[in-house]
Amino acid sequence: MLQGKEFWQSFRVSETQKRQSDFVDFKSDTYKDLEIQTWTTNDGKMRLVIYKGKSGKPISNFILKTVEQKNAEIDYQKRNADKRFAWKERAKEIQKNTKNIFQLGDILASSWGYDQTNIDFYEVVGITAKSIKIIKIGQSRTDENTGHYLSEYVVPDRKARGTNVMTKRIQPGTDSPFISINSFAIARKWNGTPLFQSHWH
Repeated sequence: MLQGKEFWQSFRVSETQKRQSDFVDFKSDTYKDLEIQTWTTNDGKMRLVIYKGKSGKPISNFILKTVEQKNAEIDYQKRNADKRFAWKERAKEIQKNTKNIFQLGDILASSWGYDQTNIDFYEVVGITAKSIKIIKIGQSRTDENTGHYLSEYVVPDRKARGTNVMTKRIQPGTDSPFISINSFAIARKWNGTPLFQSHWH
């Protein structure tokens, strides 16, 4: 039984096929990553459904009273598509011109957390033109007083080394290139100063 994304993609296909067979004026147009479907129902109502990419759920699904409303929504979604594609092309150009500033042995630091500040350190163990290979390393506390309860300043500890080698593509940044560790954390080259870390226990 199909679930989640696959279910909705299958549902999109079946609904499109049904509309094609049920409505003589059914029309499907594409614009960049959009599929724009229009038709008139048996009771004379104008319908507009717009899908983005391979998504099974439409980003627009309207019963419209006038052609002007239909055209306005289509124009709005096309403008958004233009912006998306312009951003993607710009990102590709920036990525193409991003230089690898990292060297073997460099330390990267990642600061993340919502209600506390976590610090992770990584060491560069491999380099390509556009990516680096890293392993996670440990941390040690300094004697510097933070002035806050349940917190400390930490520095990297190369003696505590992980075994999992991760390959990460270098991303351009406004300040300096970085890598994405996961959906909620990035890492940049460590500047050599102790970093603040906090916790609940």
